[in-house]
Amino acid sequence: MGPSRPPPRALPSAIRPHLPRLSKFWALAALRDMVEPGYLQVAEDATFQEQEQRWRANRQQLPEKTDAERAQFWADCERLKRMYPGDNKKQLEEIRKIGYRKGREEVLRRKTAKKEKELEEKRMRGEGRVECVKREETSEEARKRMLEQFGHVETGGK
Repeated sequence: MGPSRPPPRALPSAIRPHLPRLSKFWALAALRDMVEPGYLQVAEDATFQEQEQRWRANRQQLPEKTDAERAQFWADCERLKRMYPGDNKKQLEEIRKIGYRKGREEVLRRKTAKKEKELEEKRMRGEGRVECVKREETSEEARKRMLEQFGHVETGGK
């Protein structure tokens, strides 16, 4: 026979199934906690705060659903459960399609609102009621304006 091969190595989680699998960060944090008591708690708190900030940012980006929208969503889910009993994959696929359709409708609604606003501004300018619509000033333009206004005074900081 050919050369004998060593037995396949077991994964660390297979050797110690009672222990959770850890990332390198948490393993190092646990070691540092042995040297510097309280470090692990600080790391957990910091990680949780970062996660919470991400959740808050996402919540601000996504407008909250109204009760009517929420009720409609659950009604759609119930209808799909009856249409595809036991086929979770198909149910999720259909829910996703509904979400895509509603997303497209929202984008179209925003586009039309933006166009209407631009047309209104043009009409206002045409009537002469608004001289010009203010636009946001870039930081470079603001810097130039400040230099012209207060003279060419350079600050010492970088």
